[in-house]
Amino acid sequence: MCETFNSWIVGPRHKSVISMLEDIRHKMMDRHGDMIKFVDTWISDISPMARLTLEINKEIGRKLKVNWNHDTGFEILEGEYRHIVNMANKTCSCRLWQLKGIPCQHLPISNMKMWPETNNPQIEPPEVKPMPGRPGRCRRKDKDEPRKKKWGKA
Repeated sequence: MCETFNSWIVGPRHKSVISMLEDIRHKMMDRHGDMIKFVDTWISDISPMARLTLEINKEIGRKLKVNWNHDTGFEILEGEYRHIVNMANKTCSCRLWQLKGIPCQHLPISNMKMWPETNNPQIEPPEVKPMPGRPGRCRRKDKDEPRKKKWGKA
């Protein structure tokens, strides 16, 4: 970071102290204004690069096996590796979440894969029972459809 900053102020560095500080202050104000304009172009509250990283992590995370510890944490199995995620502290044992501030691929995503597996038989819908009483007609006629005439009355 020091080398980046030093290369950024290479012009003002050779001026007197007051002039150098004024030039650096102006550069900082211009950069701050440019960043505000850039943020106004975002479509959400998350930066485009952070959103891209988050989407990639979500895709990778969908393929991992998740075990919930029935509290605030999860155990994520990634092949032969195991990571512990604490949702309350926003930490993961891979430490990428703490380092970047963006949830890593071990963040559990709520979907059917997170449901616990069971050996019980699958739940099937109940059987259809006929309702009591006389069954209805198969087809109901429209209002403008002709009705059958009653025979026998003259």
